[in-house]
Amino acid sequence: MREMPSFWHRLPRPFWILGPMEEITDSVFRRLVWELGPPHVFFTEFIRVEQVSERQPLDSVRRLRQTPPTPGVPLVAQIYGTRPEAFYRVARRLSREGWAGIDINMGCPARHVRSSGAGSGLIRTPERAREIVAAVREAAEGVPLSIKTRLGWDRPQTEDWLEFLLNLKPDVLTVHARTALQLYGGQADWEEIRRVVESRNRLGLTTLIVGNGDLASVDEGKKRWRDSGCDGLMAARAVVSRPWFWSTDPDRDRETFKLSAARRLLELFLEAYPQGRNIQILKKYFLSMLAGTVWLDKNRDRLVNSRTDQDFMFVFSI
Repeated sequence: MREMPSFWHRLPRPFWILGPMEEITDSVFRRLVWELGPPHVFFTEFIRVEQVSERQPLDSVRRLRQTPPTPGVPLVAQIYGTRPEAFYRVARRLSREGWAGIDINMGCPARHVRSSGAGSGLIRTPERAREIVAAVREAAEGVPLSIKTRLGWDRPQTEDWLEFLLNLKPDVLTVHARTALQLYGGQADWEEIRRVVESRNRLGLTTLIVGNGDLASVDEGKKRWRDSGCDGLMAARAVVSRPWFWSTDPDRDRETFKLSAARRLLELFLEAYPQGRNIQILKKYFLSMLAGTVWLDKNRDRLVNSRTDQDFMFVFSI
């Protein structure tokens, strides 16, 4: 283990992380959240290590781009896969690019990911998980290592799976309080997060525990933090509909504020992709962010039927 504490240990309690979400928390969305009121740490979308070739510049991989910038907020690269040698290669390159941290995804429950043995599939192959952690740690050259996982495969596995990961001594262990097979159904079991914290304390480890699952507001997160004893909190799905999740602006629940945030997201998207990218992916953000507003009631059809940059600019009168 490193003698000096990582940036993780200098964060306030509880600290907040914007969780990684496939095709959602890209650099544009992270920038919007940063402008509206950022968490303490950002994660990238996850990227499969086997898909990064040896000669491919990492800054050409869209999900790992650090721009647009989010100054003052650490950005952690999240990676996933199954081959330790591929993890080693990518982690070595990330460490040399100056990333704040490297996170290994051992929790993605998507069927195509887990069935390949990646993400939450690693819950069923702990020795492979150990090899991956060892490879990343060796390659990372002191860059903080964290792991994101779930409670277990089809049941909570605190004593075997989560204590196994704790004994690998990552800087941070983020636990989504559902099993892999639950996907996002049912309720997150925060009592199990408390048990993970107790295991960490009993083992005498310094790994920070981050709780994740069904956090709908900052106030709810603070209650979960107090009840579970965890060190940090991760919000994900709630931030999609409210990228102002951490904002202290007194107008954040007003329609004018929400509409301004939607317009800004469109502007950031057009700035980030001047050569073009399928702009229709923005619809999922707009429909979620503006749900329940008078503006959306009046403009839903025009928004849904928008196809081009010009269509969206016209709808938002930019």
